[in-house]
Amino acid sequence: MYARILRLYQDVFGAEPTDVLGVAADGSARSYHRLVGSDGQTVVGAVGPEPEENRAFWSYSRAFRGIGLNVPELFAIDQEAGVWLMEDLGDTTLFSALDDARKAVGGSFPAEMLGPYRRVVEVLPRFQVEGHRVVDYSVAYPREAFDRQSILWDLNYFKYHFLKLAHVPFREAPLERDFQALIDFLLEADTDHFLYRDFQSRNIMLRNGEPWFIDYQGGRRGALQYDLASLVYDAKADLPESARAELLHHYLDALGELVDLDRDAFLARYPGYVLVRILQAMGAYGYRGFFEQKTRFLRSVPYAARNIAGILERGLPLELPEVEAVFRHIVDRWSGAGDEAERADGLHVKVNSFSYRQVRLRLSGGSESRAASPVRGDDRTRFRSGQLHRGAARRAAVLGGGACPDRRSGGGLPGPGILELERRVRLHGRTAPVGVLRRAHRRPPPGALSRRDRHGGPPRGLALAGPGRRDRRPDGLTTPSPWTP
Repeated sequence: MYARILRLYQDVFGAEPTDVLGVAADGSARSYHRLVGSDGQTVVGAVGPEPEENRAFWSYSRAFRGIGLNVPELFAIDQEAGVWLMEDLGDTTLFSALDDARKAVGGSFPAEMLGPYRRVVEVLPRFQVEGHRVVDYSVAYPREAFDRQSILWDLNYFKYHFLKLAHVPFREAPLERDFQALIDFLLEADTDHFLYRDFQSRNIMLRNGEPWFIDYQGGRRGALQYDLASLVYDAKADLPESARAELLHHYLDALGELVDLDRDAFLARYPGYVLVRILQAMGAYGYRGFFEQKTRFLRSVPYAARNIAGILERGLPLELPEVEAVFRHIVDRWSGAGDEAERADGLHVKVNSFSYRQVRLRLSGGSESRAASPVRGDDRTRFRSGQLHRGAARRAAVLGGGACPDRRSGGGLPGPGILELERRVRLHGRTAPVGVLRRAHRRPPPGALSRRDRHGGPPRGLALAGPGRRDRRPDGLTTPSPWTP
């Protein structure tokens, strides 16, 4: 797609960029590149693999800019290729500014960050109320509204990709009853507003002291409470309760200038939206961290567990006995863990020699450009795996199968039986307890890979790290026997 981005840039600006630099995209399938012109001016070239998601972003961007909201300007779009050029908002996110300021004061919440946060919650009601009037919900993806189905997807995301992968015990039927009760409670709120969906500190840029907003392509019709909960209960931002309370009331003051606000009605449903947002976020930490092995996401788990501890202390907004039991288990296991531990209940991951290097790209005019490219060195990350059947996860006795359909590609997420992480196992040691796998540096030939898939081999891109015979498990599946060097 580099060629399409470069061609689009040349069509708009009449010359090739003098440099192309990679831009990090946290947890996203999209990729971004900073293109530098001969005058030093920069734009961002984006590649989006999902046409429906791209269409939502483009449509919402035009609508929001039309009413004066701070979102990036779109300079050019190649709809067929799924690439576009947009305004460069810099590198400073609200989270990075908070993190830098927190380090400067020794780890506590810095008082000077309350101002930027207050400014953000002043703008949020404009997206929700004024934005609601101008956006075209027919392009919303994957659903037009945060309705019963959409909420249930989030709750199942938490169940299958956090609870099961982290081996948190629960009873299926009581948990499902609690989920339905929670959904009923949430849908009693006024849901006729724009719901930004991922309104958190990494999706808010700071430029010249003003907040600018990105990553709203998942927006849909929904309740006001959700986005504020997303911001102030953002796990690693770790806002103190005093700041959360102040921001809540400052937000309500700003909202009251745009709508006839019933504060009591808002506050009655607000704890429920805090709850469902935390559950959705923990599902994301599990999927990204356990399944995709992006271990940085697991660092947010202790912060989320401490948020849950606070919720339990204040009391759940309604009777949810199985959710409460699950929460107490999570709090017991994770709320005492520190940020320095890259773990979840004893999960330790060490990836050696993982770095980004500048890769020279030959442009059509003979000039060279640089782009950041991940280079993995001696990767000794190892994990335990269940069996993978072609196209779907074989059901594992401990974890179960299932899928979460709220995947950006429109299909279901792989069932958690694909990846079965052993708790309290040091993954970077000499051995692992069963089914030791390691990341293959080279993909097997297509024919060989399909045969392994058909016969229950390891997931794509993985190869057995050493000899081992397949033993019959009590649940009827086969797993490689333990291996020691």
